[in-house]
Amino acid sequence: MHDWIVIAGIGAAIFPGALSVYLIVTACVQVLWRESSRPAVTTSKRSVTVVVPAHNEERTIGGCLEALVASTHADLKICVVSDGSTDATAEIARSFVSRGVELRELAGNTGKSAALDAALADVTTELVLVIDADTHVAPDAIGDLAAAFDDPQVGAATANIRVRGEHGLLARMQAVEYASIIGLLKRSNGLWGGLFTVSGAAACYRVEALRKCGGFLSNSVAEDIELSWRMQRAGWRLDYVPEASASVEVPARWRDLWQQRVRWSRGMVEVLRAHGNGWTTGRSALAIFTVESVCCMAWAVLLVAMLALDVAAWPRSPEVVRLVPGHLQLLAFGMFLCQTLTATLFDSHYARRCWRSLILAPLYPLYFLVLTLPTSLVGWWRGATADADGRWQRTERDASTCIVS
Repeated sequence: MHDWIVIAGIGAAIFPGALSVYLIVTACVQVLWRESSRPAVTTSKRSVTVVVPAHNEERTIGGCLEALVASTHADLKICVVSDGSTDATAEIARSFVSRGVELRELAGNTGKSAALDAALADVTTELVLVIDADTHVAPDAIGDLAAAFDDPQVGAATANIRVRGEHGLLARMQAVEYASIIGLLKRSNGLWGGLFTVSGAAACYRVEALRKCGGFLSNSVAEDIELSWRMQRAGWRLDYVPEASASVEVPARWRDLWQQRVRWSRGMVEVLRAHGNGWTTGRSALAIFTVESVCCMAWAVLLVAMLALDVAAWPRSPEVVRLVPGHLQLLAFGMFLCQTLTATLFDSHYARRCWRSLILAPLYPLYFLVLTLPTSLVGWWRGATADADGRWQRTERDASTCIVS
């Protein structure tokens, strides 16, 4: 029995390093094979409606709209959907009406996906771009996203999301995540012809494809993940556009970040419950994403079990017990640093300040143990045991750099 426990401990130590190698290799192939061969982005003439769903976002909505009205894209409509807001969200949005922004107010808190679907009914453009109320897009980002739809198989495209502000250690650690994991993961996903999810903060959809797939309506707390899988099951390809730059405010308080990450993890399990058999549709990307997700979940549970056994056994024999070998942990840590360096090299062309994430990368394992691991376990449990709930669940963020008109 002890031998099996030791083997399990070795597996728990090897997996994160192996995952880093996998991400590095697949992302490099994607960059060299597909991303580097893309034609230079030209100005797209496709019509775009930008929908900003908002529920009590008075602290962030002004800065979001300032960035949108500064867009260089020619054929653009901007619509704010205030979903039962009780603060000054609608009032701030109304102050932008003279600058071309439309405002739609819903009487009650219907939920983000329902608010988006209500707006979709009035969309007459070829594309619809969903922007969170705390997102600031670069002036040329909308044109870059629109150009991705020159490929008729692309049903949705997502932007390169970075952290804006980075006030405090917690925000800076999230910046490390965005720089070393999220962007590289999307490149890795792209090798298989899809994405695990478009980033809900800035995602553009082909309206025809969206309507054929049932629109935005979703019961999941992670409606962007659910919609991404639904569209891919229908045969559409999702694209990551690294040159389309957008920045977001991130939670600055531990409680808010905890709630956000639990929601993300819960949404992942809800999507696996609903679409985990996506491989039966012949979409290889969904099969690979399912295997990746299940392996990561199994590893997290195994890691917690090994750490618990280590702690329980240590008082009896501290000099010999180490079920998660230290040298393998160091190897995994070294591979994570290589992963961070690789991701930074790829993104340095689009974000010059991304090198700063390397400074705090050595602290990420601690951040993972105290936040990512426990919130994942809690979220997965809720996703597996509770019914899907699509009600609006907003996250408080640090909006100190946002502009309010």
